[in-house]
Amino acid sequence: MVERLLRAGHDVVVYARREEIRRRLEAKGSAMADSVADLARGSDVLISCLFSDAQLRETGIGSDGFIANAKPGAVFVSHTTGTLSTLEALRDSSPSAPVILDAPVSGTVENIDAGTLTVLIGGPSDAVAAVTPILAAYADPVVATGALGSALALKLINNLLFAANAQLLGAATQLGAQLGVEPDVLLATLQVCSARSHAAEQAQRVGGMDRFAELAGPFLRKDIAAMTDGDVSLNISGCINACGHHHVGNIGILGVDKDGSEWYQVTLGGEQSSGATGAHLGRVIGPSFSAEEMPDVMSKVIDTFVEHRHEGERFIETYNRIGITPFKERVYASRQPAHA
Repeated sequence: MVERLLRAGHDVVVYARREEIRRRLEAKGSAMADSVADLARGSDVLISCLFSDAQLRETGIGSDGFIANAKPGAVFVSHTTGTLSTLEALRDSSPSAPVILDAPVSGTVENIDAGTLTVLIGGPSDAVAAVTPILAAYADPVVATGALGSALALKLINNLLFAANAQLLGAATQLGAQLGVEPDVLLATLQVCSARSHAAEQAQRVGGMDRFAELAGPFLRKDIAAMTDGDVSLNISGCINACGHHHVGNIGILGVDKDGSEWYQVTLGGEQSSGATGAHLGRVIGPSFSAEEMPDVMSKVIDTFVEHRHEGERFIETYNRIGITPFKERVYASRQPAHA
């Protein structure tokens, strides 16, 4: 990212803990800051690409953090796939906090090198517009998703679906081995058949499922934990037996087969545990959706949550306060469903 920003003609200042990274980036033309605070004091746009919420809090909060030391009018772009509550904690940690944008990324190092990383970005539209030309040095597309938190929600949903796909791919690989099919032949064949997927493509690219699990596993486990422990839970079942407990997710998705096509039933308002009253079952929002419709449906559900959410509220708290109607009206506003 730093190298592409430099090649695009931007003035770049970097704070890096490891000396070998500092030397390499300095040789490429980047200026180096001695601390996070020094970096913040001299930057109009702060961009972080940290692994976890814990690292964001460690470097951002406190008298020596980048939030308290940010320039007036600065914008902070967080590429971490984490939780909205952490970004709110950063914002609330200082009366002079910069404008904060959630901007999780999707892609690989190869995408960064080619300038084709996908960046989802949420927050005030004027700040999003201001930083988009900068992010374009390494990202295409840059997708504006709405209010602060909307990009994180969409990225976590994407990663949860990707993790489910990866689990299916692992099961398919095991089945193939039982039937005498070599794993590399299976992965190569899937890329030219109707079951082609990004998970299978990446597993083939890196050398098989074991290597894929080694590389992707830590990120997927972190992101699923963020979905489980954060502001919204999303449960997915692939069969009518509710093996994924979709009925007790804040957002539940049940995949069903109708006339040989994939359709999805969406429930809202489920909760795993509600104190002495136990679990609450989600309500079906309405007629089911095709596979092609689901990304837009999920986006509208999350947008409705973000727009109606009071500060600090989790999804289930917003849902219990406003009910299912605003979600249903948003999702079905321009759709005449053909399936019940």
